[in-house]
Amino acid sequence: VILEIELGKGQAVADFLDAGYSADSIAVRGTMTTDDFYALRTYLLRGHVRGLDLRGVNAENDSIPGKAFGYIHFQNALRYVRLPQSIRKIGPHAFAALTNLRHVEIPNSVVSIGTECYR
Repeated sequence: VILEIELGKGQAVADFLDAGYSADSIAVRGTMTTDDFYALRTYLLRGHVRGLDLRGVNAENDSIPGKAFGYIHFQNALRYVRLPQSIRKIGPHAFAALTNLRHVEIPNSVVSIGTECYR
């Protein structure tokens, strides 16, 4: 099951994440703030989402925040992440300790990757 989120003006990722809904993959389009990344992180704590497609996202400050998805927990199911072409920075520990993560699509636009991003 793929949960597709289309963010309109004034909408937040948290508005679409129902605690009772179980998605295998999530695709997001629209503008994401730091709070949106952390809301998505909280949803990923449930441990069943395998894929995250952010290619349609315009990220606030053109960056993936530090610890955006890192340290969720060691048994997290997340296996792949596709990042948007618009990002320039990936924050520290963004994907740290995700033991099942196998693939992160990083666009050529990225000029800075934070410390211990994949620790």
